Amino acid sequence: GGLTVFRGLTLVISNARPVYGFPAAFQRTVAGDIFGIPFPIIIALAVAAVFYVLTTKTILGRNLYAIGGNQDSAWLSGVNVKIHKMVVFTLSGMSAGVAGIVMIGRLGAAEPLAGQGFELYAIAAAIIGGTSFFGGKGRITGVVVGAIIIGLNNTALNIVNLPTVYQQIVMGRLIIGSVFLDKALSAK
Repeated sequence: GGLTVFRGLTLVISNARPVYGFPAAFQRTVAGDIFGIPFPIIIALAVAAVFYVLTTKTILGRNLYAIGGNQDSAWLSGVNVKIHKMVVFTLSGMSAGVAGIVMIGRLGAAEPLAGQGFELYAIAAAIIGGTSFFGGKGRITGVVVGAIIIGLNNTALNIVNLPTVYQQIVMGRLIIGSVFLDKALSAK
């Protein structure tokens, strides 16, 4: 519900029009490359590295896995669940901001509907990468692998010239299959 409300507010605030005219230097920097590696990939890997360290080497990361596994048990163990959730939502918002900057650099405009549906790709990358839909399990490296699989899947579907409407069906089936597999594996 919140997603729909905020997406609607975005359209109201922007009058459903893109914002453009960003400096060419900004676009060259964000959408450019370093030693042949596209800068968006470098940004994605840097963000993944930060979250890898955060989730594997810090108390915050350990507590987040505890909360994901069983929120009540984490709270009874002395973890301040509200503060940790606030940190997660803040980090999520910051990550969305970084993704927005990369998208603006690639498109050359801040398009109010750009990225619509990408939330499903994020969920799919996490589930395909081994993150449990039911919480408490998963690794950043798995999410990166899941994102690569989705990227390769989308590229392959574009190469074979599959219409976009069918690509959505394939992606939906991939997500459903991943959740089904996660449920089957968690039942054991």
